[in-house]
Amino acid sequence: MGNTCNSCESTSVVTAKLIFEDGKLEEFSYSIRVSQIVRRNPKCFVCKADDMEFDEYVPAINENEHLQLGRLYFALPSSWLNNPLSTEQMAALAVKANSALKMSTRGGFCWCWIKKVDPAIEWSSKSPSDETSPMVAAGTHSDGGGFVAERRGESGGRERKSTTRLTPRLSAILEE
Repeated sequence: MGNTCNSCESTSVVTAKLIFEDGKLEEFSYSIRVSQIVRRNPKCFVCKADDMEFDEYVPAINENEHLQLGRLYFALPSSWLNNPLSTEQMAALAVKANSALKMSTRGGFCWCWIKKVDPAIEWSSKSPSDETSPMVAAGTHSDGGGFVAERRGESGGRERKSTTRLTPRLSAILEE
């Protein structure tokens, strides 16, 4: 009756995973210094996924540090360094990370250490007159946490571009 993570017991090679803002994934099975990554991507900074918080500044990893195997990192645009990470940015990164990790050829990634977000995130339009249609359910976790998004409005069968925002919504309270 306990939670288990089969991927933790996997025999695949442990890698440090680096996800770029565009969703591209790089995996390193060897020790690499952050400065080597920044040198190849001068408009980016590297941060630890588990140091990222909603509406908080994202701390850059010191360029002399090495990426740790088995950890998840993001290479984000330098312009994000002096700005709080918005809920929209965090949700977009979560969806991109989810897609990148699913597409990973090495597999065996363990989700058990990633922070669980209890509130679901729901896309909503600033215009209350839009029709709502379901769009995405991503970031799933075995105990029900994750992200939920909805798309607002359709126009003649084509998606209408609208300004969207994220609204936190409590989806469940889990008892242990």
